[in-house]
Amino acid sequence: MQQKASSRVDIPQDSDVQATTPPTASPQTKLYRAVWRWHFYAGLFVIPFSIILAVTGSIYLFRPYVEPMLYAHLYNVPPQPTSLPYEEQIAVVRQTFPEAQITHITPVHTAGSSTEVTLRDPDNGGMYAYVDPHNGEFLGSLVRDDMFMQRVRMIHGELLLGNFGEGIVELVACWAIVLLISGIYLWWPRPKFTVWGVFVPRVGRGRRLFWRDMHAVVAMYASIGILGLIMTGLPWSGVWGAGLSQAQQVTGQSRPAEANNAMFQSAIVDGANPLALADVVAVAEANNMRDYTIQLPPDDQGVFTISMQPTNPANTQIVHVDQYSGNIVGRVGWADYPLVAQSVTMGIRLHQGEYFGIPNLLLVLLTALCMIWMSFTGFVMWWQRRPKGALGVPKAPRDLAIPRGIFVITIILGILFPLVGASLIILFVLDRFVFIKIPWMQPVRGY
Repeated sequence: MQQKASSRVDIPQDSDVQATTPPTASPQTKLYRAVWRWHFYAGLFVIPFSIILAVTGSIYLFRPYVEPMLYAHLYNVPPQPTSLPYEEQIAVVRQTFPEAQITHITPVHTAGSSTEVTLRDPDNGGMYAYVDPHNGEFLGSLVRDDMFMQRVRMIHGELLLGNFGEGIVELVACWAIVLLISGIYLWWPRPKFTVWGVFVPRVGRGRRLFWRDMHAVVAMYASIGILGLIMTGLPWSGVWGAGLSQAQQVTGQSRPAEANNAMFQSAIVDGANPLALADVVAVAEANNMRDYTIQLPPDDQGVFTISMQPTNPANTQIVHVDQYSGNIVGRVGWADYPLVAQSVTMGIRLHQGEYFGIPNLLLVLLTALCMIWMSFTGFVMWWQRRPKGALGVPKAPRDLAIPRGIFVITIILGILFPLVGASLIILFVLDRFVFIKIPWMQPVRGY
């Protein structure tokens, strides 16, 4: 939300900013007030959603630790020295879901683990079925969209509102960038550098100044992390993400097409039988693949695809295997990914707190907690200064000449983030012609 100025430009440090901008106010003061006004608008929109995104994102970070506990009865089995062929285990799933299409199987990688079979059911969509590899017992199944962490992810990505919610989340993320940029401008020390109120919160100077510093100083330290989370999350978005994907395709920076098993076909030999899954597992082991998933051939001409996509993207390996001969017909490694595709993949791992283990998780968690803190302190600042019967929108300065640099930055933001550009135009029109007619949105003395 809004920030109260310290000894910067010519705005009083420890007193309320007055509603009326004197005609003699300097251009810097007018610009400060204008940025403050737009920072207020951005915070008004971003804060409620940023709390939702920060909370759900924090929860989802712990998915690798929570799901094994929630579904221990499906994931774990008593270790035994022998196992059934994978074909027999898949047959158990087919018998349980005769109408479903089985797409993947995750072999047993550690003793005491069940076999996971991925399927697409006409009634439930994506599902996971679990089989005891030692005796073929069907342990149960999970509907992907009903899993706890998947629901958390759906709230985080689309607010459970489908494409409309996805658009809101993208708009919030883009406006959070506006919030950061305007906040940095308000925080920037002027006319001279001072540690207090810039890098260290001031105490004993009154509640308002204390909460202003607790908001601005924490935001300064967390700004790079928050910007990183925003930029690594945007590739999932509908408008910006789709634009990035299209730009990658045009420039040849997309994920290699050879990573898709539809690019390959098996050489059909009369009378030849498909490989046993044990032979496909042997191919994976021979290529030093670990914690991999096997995609089954979609038809008689398709191939097996073994995918190892670990938390460290540099170890990514995708191998396509002829389903009759067992020959490797295609291989994709990290070095085959173009630079932009590598950056996007790396960003996803960082965003999910996976890339460099627990430190990565804790860093993302700390950044999310800072977002919650900034939202809370912004609300406290508004609550302490809220005018009776009004929202408390900072008054727009008169006769403001927008500096060329600010104008250029605004245009660039509007181009790079189309939703920001469109919403800026809409908000400008509302601010100019609609908000001025709403009594509780009028600036009052002290604001």
